[in-house]
Amino acid sequence: MFAADSLTDAFHLTNRYLSALWLRGWVKLGAVLVFLGGFGLALQLLNVPAELGVQALEEGDELLPLVAVGAVVVLAIYAAFRYLAALLEFVFVESLRSEAMYVRRYLRTNLRRGLWLLVFRFAVGVGAVVAIAAPIAAAVVLGDVSDPNELSDGVVAAFVGYALLVVLCWFAVNTLTNGFVVPIMLHDGRGPFGAWRRFVPVIGANWAGVLAFLLVAWTLGAALWAFFLVVGFFAAFAGLLLWVLLAALLTAVHDSLVLVAVAGLLVGYLAYQYAVALLESPVRSYVRYYAIGILGATDDSLDLVADRRAAIAAGTRSGADPGPMRPTSDLERPDRPTDVEGPGVEPATGDAPGEPADRAFDDPVWEDESVWDLPAASRTDDDDEPASEQTDDASEPLERADEPADGNDGSSDGGADDSADEDTDDSS
Repeated sequence: MFAADSLTDAFHLTNRYLSALWLRGWVKLGAVLVFLGGFGLALQLLNVPAELGVQALEEGDELLPLVAVGAVVVLAIYAAFRYLAALLEFVFVESLRSEAMYVRRYLRTNLRRGLWLLVFRFAVGVGAVVAIAAPIAAAVVLGDVSDPNELSDGVVAAFVGYALLVVLCWFAVNTLTNGFVVPIMLHDGRGPFGAWRRFVPVIGANWAGVLAFLLVAWTLGAALWAFFLVVGFFAAFAGLLLWVLLAALLTAVHDSLVLVAVAGLLVGYLAYQYAVALLESPVRSYVRYYAIGILGATDDSLDLVADRRAAIAAGTRSGADPGPMRPTSDLERPDRPTDVEGPGVEPATGDAPGEPADRAFDDPVWEDESVWDLPAASRTDDDDEPASEQTDDASEPLERADEPADGNDGSSDGGADDSADEDTDDSS
């Protein structure tokens, strides 16, 4: 249900989004996606305290304080990275719905949401670990099993299958959270648990579309992983070879230059991760737009890109190629359009119904009567009239309405008024 149409819409929305970002926006998008990918540093960071712990066990209690401090520092760094990754989830979705990339602004407006998302992810992860460990602990304690070798092959296979099922469910929850729950958190201003309660009816109404999203996201993710696994192997081989040669040359000049070689290795690794993120950006944008399209097609009140999907649908019905269209909801670029395309068209950027359609989601709202709410005839009388005169005329509709339509009659009346004033002065 809506899954096939959302595939096409996601393609056009992605084309439009990447066209609207321009070069500077693409550079920022690559940086955002690098952090969302975690730099691939999670396993490396987690391996540090493990290796120190093994060394401490071998050498006694002397290194235990060092291990404790190192573990705390590493976990703090890891938590900071995870919090930043949670924040950038909202930055990415904010960028998708506004078709602009303002990283600092989007970070400031989502600090609390990012923290709640981090807590939710931590709770889900702990729940998955408990779900896997509880049956094993029960079998060991209640079954009086002292040696894992005492377990039968059938029991081991059952445990392995159960653990894989839990991991699959955990992965599905994370994927659905990123694709559907994060946009709902932005749209409705909810926390992750409230957004999940809002999302559950969507699953019931369109379970086929949600399942299709999971299949598309996992298929494209697996394809990208396989592709970059092969590319990364050759890139790592060539990069390490060049680095060894460079390190040998620098060390031959001076031993202290080995630090320069280490810094060069780190820079090369980050550059590779950034290049991968840039190459992945169209696919990631497409997957997120696919989720947003399914969400909006299932529940109109949760449509973040209603105006753009309507334009795409209109172009498809007329036989025209919607293609990359200039954004209508981004007021923050100097060359932005200033006219709303048709009455009643509102971008689904989290604004309340009735707010101006050409306002970005975080712009202030003018709640008083606007000049543009007045009738068109009272706003402008002549297309060639300067903008300042139009504003003055629009702000005084009653005086303008009392004036005669004919300019000659108006001038003659003015002359009569002037004559009457002169007669009054003379009589005095």
